[in-house]
Amino acid sequence: MATHDPHRHGNPRDEAVELHAPVTPKVAEAPAPAVTDVVFDFADGKVPDLLGLTMILTAQQIAEKGQVQVWLLNVPERTWAILRALGLDPLFARFPKPRTQPS
Repeated sequence: MATHDPHRHGNPRDEAVELHAPVTPKVAEAPAPAVTDVVFDFADGKVPDLLGLTMILTAQQIAEKGQVQVWLLNVPERTWAILRALGLDPLFARFPKPRTQPS
């Protein structure tokens, strides 16, 4: 005796079975982000503490990998003296250049 299944409609042999391969989405290549320089502005005149110097040095390490320049803008002479004493001043571009003679 055949039983009725309410979830089956029609004859299973009449239904065409379609097999589909899994679809792999194509990801478009994103353009590389624009390379920009990093600028630290010391216009407030405050000398950075150890954390600030660490941030500047970390930015320089990251910048070297991306072939960008780290600029120190209006850097206090004391900060520049610390970088120079540590031999790190060649790693940075200082702007504006300090005046060698008073005007």
